[in-house]
Amino acid sequence: VTNENSNCAVKMDSRTFVNRTGLIALYTFDGNQTHDFSGNRNYGTAINGANVTRNGYVGDGYMFDGVDDFMSTSLNLSNLNKNFSISVWAYRHNISNHDTIYGTGLTAGSQNQMLVRFTDDSENLGFFANGSGGGATIATGLREKVWWNIIVSFNRSDDNKVFAESYINGVLNGSGQPSATWSTGNGVFRLGVFSSS
Repeated sequence: VTNENSNCAVKMDSRTFVNRTGLIALYTFDGNQTHDFSGNRNYGTAINGANVTRNGYVGDGYMFDGVDDFMSTSLNLSNLNKNFSISVWAYRHNISNHDTIYGTGLTAGSQNQMLVRFTDDSENLGFFANGSGGGATIATGLREKVWWNIIVSFNRSDDNKVFAESYINGVLNGSGQPSATWSTGNGVFRLGVFSSS
């Protein structure tokens, strides 16, 4: 997934997985596909002109314009167990904007249920629950114009507080917990821009 103007790229690739036990969704994007290769039928749909690019980390990726392009999936993270991880390859073209990599419940005019994004004018990765307020920095040192393998491991407590750890290129980089809780509303998983009409 590549965001050329607002400048974030994401690649989910089957070749990065050694063990597929517990795998819920796998999007390789090869050949202009938003197919879920995990076998769980959590298919994606490219929205508002998101286009395939041959410049993914390995093979193809998706290009987002940073304004309204995204990929919506049928995967609902609210239905998952309390502990899960998400792994992506991400490339940030420009550090001046906040670039959402993925999130849930992302509709215009409503609170974000959860999102992970590069933060404004910094080399940090933020994790936010129920809107942009109350976020936590979970990784640092993520320079622009470099591919990063970003794995975030989430642990949701009984009171819906979520603790997240980030592994960057296989090494624990940071962790944090937003002050807000992650409501169990619309948990539909999306890649790309964090709001849409």
